[in-house]
Amino acid sequence: MNSGVAVHITQDFGGLKVGQPSLFWEPEQRLFEEATAFLNDEYCQSGSRSSPRTWKNVASALAFWFNWCLEANIDWQTASQDDLIDFRDGLFTAISPVTGDVYSSGTIIAYMQPVIAFYDYARRHNAYFSDICSADVLKAKLASEASLDILSDASRLVPSRRAKKNTIRPFEIKELRKFLAVLGPSATERAAGDLRPTRNRLMADWGWAVGLRLSEIMMLNPYQFLVFHVDEGSPFSQQAVEVIGKGNVIRNVAVPNWLIADTLQYMKGERAQALELGRKKGRKMPKVLFLAGARSPDPGSPFTPRRFETIVSESCISAGLMRLKQRTDPDSGVRTQVSVANHCVHDLRHTYAVYTYWIETSNGNSEPWKVIQAQLGHERLETTIRTYLKFVQLFGPRGQQDIRSLVGLE
Repeated sequence: MNSGVAVHITQDFGGLKVGQPSLFWEPEQRLFEEATAFLNDEYCQSGSRSSPRTWKNVASALAFWFNWCLEANIDWQTASQDDLIDFRDGLFTAISPVTGDVYSSGTIIAYMQPVIAFYDYARRHNAYFSDICSADVLKAKLASEASLDILSDASRLVPSRRAKKNTIRPFEIKELRKFLAVLGPSATERAAGDLRPTRNRLMADWGWAVGLRLSEIMMLNPYQFLVFHVDEGSPFSQQAVEVIGKGNVIRNVAVPNWLIADTLQYMKGERAQALELGRKKGRKMPKVLFLAGARSPDPGSPFTPRRFETIVSESCISAGLMRLKQRTDPDSGVRTQVSVANHCVHDLRHTYAVYTYWIETSNGNSEPWKVIQAQLGHERLETTIRTYLKFVQLFGPRGQQDIRSLVGLE
């Protein structure tokens, strides 16, 4: 085993949260105490940073930095801003093994910000005494100890994000129909003879028909649906469902009866089958709604967001919603063309916002933005309007009464 720093993820251990990362020195399996304490104190025990995916990303960024220090023969405890500059400049010219392209400014920021935050933490705990620090720490040091030599601010070294041409990419109606057809059947379509699994389609429906973020979809639990009684004669009537948004903020969203009915059907069928297979393997009862299915190597386990992102990408490509992009092999330098999906999971949420604007205005609502704001969980109405104003004229015919008939799924 090569020497370096590795990330270990907690599955089920007393005192630690599931998904909580720890860093270890390999191959001796020695706990990297300072880095692990930072992750625990600043992320895992902080209610505003409660996503295990965020924890893992931060841990991976730190491990990347520490392993870079090892390769450069730099002791992390004496690393300087000059070293951080070398690290940053190396990323600007390196090829990502994931994308086959140069690292984006956003990725470089995601690597550098946790490093600077870690050194702020290490400084507060007397484990680091060199010049890597953020602007806030610098100001505090100068205010409390004016006689110290002035430290420069490492956070200024973080690159600015490159401008994006278009961050809002809602599905056009014809695109959405093609995508959903590839993704799988709804519960109704399955009953009519399409025997493919419904979970993937159901998760997507919670995005484009309700406007949930992927993290919010993943945190739905089955118990909250047991109290619902669906009027089959009113598929477009709505009921309130509680979701957990950013920062563990709870809100109620309006969900049409047809989607609640599809969710209940998934629970009775595919989910129940996956639970039984998991029980036979000794798996504990999961608390989340969406599970790995019967064909999975680990049926009944919580379905992962990364897997769903992959499924969405693959389904877009299968539906012809793609473009060709050049990719460079980081080892050989050989350039090839690969198919890249034109949409991602978050575009389903954008689709909901744009289509709902059309529905609300066609139904005579003079303040459609308030409906969208409440559903998406934006704190400020200005955020909703600023994000979607440019796009509401691009999609959908007038005169429709609900989002599913707008898409033509009736």
